[in-house]
Amino acid sequence: MSNVIIKRPKEIFELFSSLGNLSGVGEKKLNLFEKKIGPYLINLLFYLPHKSINRFQNISLKEVNHGDILTCEVEVVEINIPPFNFRKKNNMSRIITFGLNKEKNVRLDIVYFGQNTQYLKNIYKVGNRVFVSGKFENFNGIGQIAHPDYVVKGTEKKLIPLFQPIYPLFFGINQKFISKVINQGIKKIPTIPEWLSKDILIKYKFPNWHTCISRIHNPENNDDLNLNSILENDLL
Repeated sequence: MSNVIIKRPKEIFELFSSLGNLSGVGEKKLNLFEKKIGPYLINLLFYLPHKSINRFQNISLKEVNHGDILTCEVEVVEINIPPFNFRKKNNMSRIITFGLNKEKNVRLDIVYFGQNTQYLKNIYKVGNRVFVSGKFENFNGIGQIAHPDYVVKGTEKKLIPLFQPIYPLFFGINQKFISKVINQGIKKIPTIPEWLSKDILIKYKFPNWHTCISRIHNPENNDDLNLNSILENDLL
């Protein structure tokens, strides 16, 4: 039996660091990750999204369909936020908004159930304009978004991603959290030699490994949505 020991190159040590080193990953989250994804940073980086959605594909209150992802700017005209009651699971808050310009007569309700009411009072003010992004529903003839994925000031539109990767989820982990820790992990990727030859990269117009990982998890255009297959080929 061979006694040869193959040492891991120092350049890639960081890729095999514990996920417990990432902000927000406590003992419970770490146990979940170890069971479902793996114990190391490299396991997390290779946890690929199964699809991406274009958050700005539908930007019109008049043209959006039931079930579509809608992203638009609206003006808050009325706020109905009852005092928070922890005994009422369906404690509902409703923020009534209307579109702008040609859609100023089109209503959109933003609805929350059981949400911390002080938080809602901090982000919604009558007369303010906000960008909202989430699943549009037609409820009794009135458009609404329940628990929007994003609500930002008009000057913070760039905080809403154009394309958002969607990851397979498991109990205890949501989309925002998995995306947050993956992007923490991307910042920890060390500088390592590219294992594909320069000729192959040029011939097939492949990005380098670091760029490929970053763009898969943060796509900026349609081409980036096809990088999963390139990375999978790299792994094979």
